[in-house]
Order: sequence, then C-alpha cells, then structure tokens
Amino acid sequence: MTLTSFQCTFPEQNEVRTSTFGIGPPKALDKPITAGEVRKSLDRLKNNRASGQDGISAELLKYGTKALDEQLAIIFNDTFEKHQDPNINIGELIAISKPSKPKGGKFLGRSITTLPNVLNKDLSRLPTSELRLKTNEDLDHLRSIAQDRQQWKGLTTKIREAAEESRRRILGYIIAAMLISIHLASNFGLVYEYDFDVIRNNAGFSGLLYLRPWSRVGPFVIGLLFGYILYRTKCKMHMNKLLVIIGWVLAIGSVLTVSFVTYDQNKNFLSDPQGWPSWGKAFYEMLCRPVWALVLGWIVVACATGHGGKYSPKIWYSLL
Repeated sequence: MTLTSFQCTFPEQNEVRTSTFGIGPPKALDKPITAGEVRKSLDRLKNNRASGQDGISAELLKYGTKALDEQLAIIFNDTFEKHQDPNINIGELIAISKPSKPKGGKFLGRSITTLPNVLNKDLSRLPTSELRLKTNEDLDHLRSIAQDRQQWKGLTTKIREAAEESRRRILGYIIAAMLISIHLASNFGLVYEYDFDVIRNNAGFSGLLYLRPWSRVGPFVIGLLFGYILYRTKCKMHMNKLLVIIGWVLAIGSVLTVSFVTYDQNKNFLSDPQGWPSWGKAFYEMLCRPVWALVLGWIVVACATGHGGKYSPKIWYSLL
C-alpha cells in the first residue's frame, strides 16, 4: 500500500534524472585531491552517528592510517577523471505513519531517507585548494560589494536626513523672518498712523498694538532662535575675545539706550504733550522690544557658553 501511494505521487513519467558527473567528457581535476585534504575532511566527521548503506561508521575512517587517506584520494580522483561512479549516493526510503492520522487506506505519513554512505560525507566535506581559492576570491569580492552597499546605504540615509533637516531649518528661518517682519511692520504702521505710545493715548495703544499677537511676536521668535543656537551647539561655542567684548559693549549700550532714550520726549510732558513726531515714536516702538530680546539672547548665550565672566551669570540672572 505504501509503495503504491509513493508510485502514484512520484510517477516515473515525471521523473527527472540528473547526471552524476555533469556535462562533458571525463577529465582529471586541475588540482587533484590530496591525501592531506582527505584527512582534513575525515577529521571533521562526528562520532556516534548512524552509518549508511555500506555499514561503515565514521570512526573507522576517521581514525584510519595514512595509507587509507591515500587510497581514498585515488578513488575520488578516479571518480572525476574516469567518470567512475563509486555508488555512494544510495539511500533507503522509509515511510513512517503520523500518530494522529488513521491507519489503513491512503498513506498519510512522513517519508525519510537514510543517511548516505560515509564516503559521500567525506567527499562533500573535501576543502580542495582550488575550491577554497575560488571561494575566497568570490567571498572577498562579495564582501567588498556588501560593505560598499552598506556604506552607501548609510551615507544615503545621512544625506537624506541632512537634506530633510536642512529643508526644515530653512523653512523655520523663513517663518521666523516673516513673523519678525510682521512685528516690525505692524508696530511702525500702527504708531505712525495713530500717533500713540504707552503714555499718550494709552487706550488706543493697548487695544490696537500692545495686546495684539502679531505686534508682539518678534521678541518671542528671537528668543526661540537663540534657544535653537544653544541646541545646535550644545552650549559649546568658541568666540574670540574681541567678539565677546563687542557683544557685551553693544548689549549694555542697547539696554541703556532702550531704557533712557524716551527721557528726551517725556521730560517736558506738561509743556510739550506731543513729544516726538510720529515717525520717531514709530521707529522706537518698532525696534525697542526686538532690541531688548537681542540683548537678553546675547546674555543667555554668552553666559551659557562660558563667555560671561566668572560672576556675570549670577549677576545677570539676578538682574533679569
């Protein structure tokens, strides 16, 4: 019954046989198999394994003499040179029923093939010099290609990420510039149009300018830009002494200017309630808050990167 089942599953008309020695006339190997290579192959055989159809265990060949290695090398070389089939590929097909399947009727089990002869194992394990040389050359070439592909893939990923980050950075700069421009334009336009400030016509100043987000967004954007600088540099920035001195001089001068320049228009408030002309007030309102934000940004960056002196961080933080 089992034989009939396998004959129906694998009919002879569908059988495809392959040549044992491939295509071409008999030919000796360019580099014949040596007794030393046979010995290396035999040494790789494992003990306590089932034998094949020949009944020869691996230990009998593994612990044989040098004469055995030489004879096996002759047999293997004759196999290729004369196309003499050593008949070492014979196996036995065994059918094993599955425990969960019902017995009888159509065969519903597993089929296994017994192990090949030990000479088959030995021949398949032979590390011939020619094969090793060719394999190493191919492996080196493939390994080089794989490394190049891996490096190129990593480089491509980094370029893509850098390009994406660059696009986001440029977009952020554009948005920041637009918001700062809106702040400057709205402050100048409103003050020039309505001729007010924080003292004169305070109600209109608060309602139309001071409480509107578009006319107050500039300092916040400038603060974000300074924070981004610290993030990009990880608070590690080197500046020469001349640049540091210029930065502190401009910062202190700007703070004093923004704080005290309006004394000129308010010192005679009772006798001259108009104060500065509209364009003067407009320029001051347009620039005073962004300049103040720039000063604060410089103080934070200078102190965070070690350019504020020994005691300046504590002094400036207390003042702020």
